[in-house]
Amino acid sequence: MPVLATPSVATAPRVVLFVGEATQDLGVLAHRIIGGRGGVARGSLVSVATEVLAQRAAPDAHGPPALVLANPGQLFWWPDGRRALSPAARHGVPLPSAVSQGVWFDPARNVIPGAESPDAHLREVFAKVLGPRMPADAKLTVIAVGDGAESVPRFLNDEANWARWGNRMQSLALVGGFFDRKEIKVEGFRTFLREVSA
Repeated sequence: MPVLATPSVATAPRVVLFVGEATQDLGVLAHRIIGGRGGVARGSLVSVATEVLAQRAAPDAHGPPALVLANPGQLFWWPDGRRALSPAARHGVPLPSAVSQGVWFDPARNVIPGAESPDAHLREVFAKVLGPRMPADAKLTVIAVGDGAESVPRFLNDEANWARWGNRMQSLALVGGFFDRKEIKVEGFRTFLREVSA
């Protein structure tokens, strides 16, 4: 399944991870804005990517931040088209006839290993995209929207995940979603949310 990342992930002093909604295509914020007056620049991450990559580095850093776009929305594998699809696109694939029964979900054919759910996909992004590529001293900024803003706290609210990533977290922006502070069980994550992200 596609995940977009700038080549500078391996060298940048800071990495910005964007986690979108489980109902959207990769890099899309809202199709209604893309197709309306806002256009692609406002309805997708084009303008966000442009701004992030245009940021100047701190005087002691080695360049602007890198950008990684997670893809929690395209979790359905379409074997005939050989690509991952979002929930809406899954129901728009060509059918053999007007009376076809449609596309049935078959776990053996349609589940992408490591992307069985948005949470599983996020774990894969941290384990296989960020973990092996980010420099040991690089910091991480996470921006999550919609239900992505629920997946990220669930991931960080795990002792092993926080032990691995907590000291690298620079900032966290959650837009939408709902994660009750009563659910926080990792003290370091609780402190981060109270003191760093506030």
